[in-house]
Amino acid sequence: VSELDDLAQSFNFMIERLRQTMESLAGEITERLQVEVMLRDSEKKYRSLIEGSSDAIFLLCEGRFELVNQRFTELFVVTEEEVRAPNFDFMNLVAPRSQPQVQEYMTKQQQGEFLSPYYTFTAQDKAGNEIEIEASVSYVPCRHTTATQGILRDITKRVRTNEMLRQ
Repeated sequence: VSELDDLAQSFNFMIERLRQTMESLAGEITERLQVEVMLRDSEKKYRSLIEGSSDAIFLLCEGRFELVNQRFTELFVVTEEEVRAPNFDFMNLVAPRSQPQVQEYMTKQQQGEFLSPYYTFTAQDKAGNEIEIEASVSYVPCRHTTATQGILRDITKRVRTNEMLRQ
């Protein structure tokens, strides 16, 4: 009988440990699911904000666009697939007369020089039409490097109005 009591006690102990483990796992799963739901909600809000913006928004990592919003594609008359293609070069969106300025800015940033996050340049859409741009950029970690995230505002009308007023 003593052996049966010992066996029953061991069995009950194992059942109790299994129950505790199951409760702990259930708690962890519930927490993970709650975090996942919160992340999905956050992502929906983030995407809604980006897509609803009247400014072009992008994330450029390792020379490739990881993200562009609808306004970006409308402004430059490109598709998301085009700008995300491996052979697409960001400088294709910069008007030839502004390419040296933008290249200099990018080089200084890569060298660690502190620069204003705001600057203006002349861009061009896919058809070659020039667009005056006010850029606001910041830098964020991306994989094993630094990505550029930015907001591009079309200020063409403002620039042209100012030019007309000066004349």
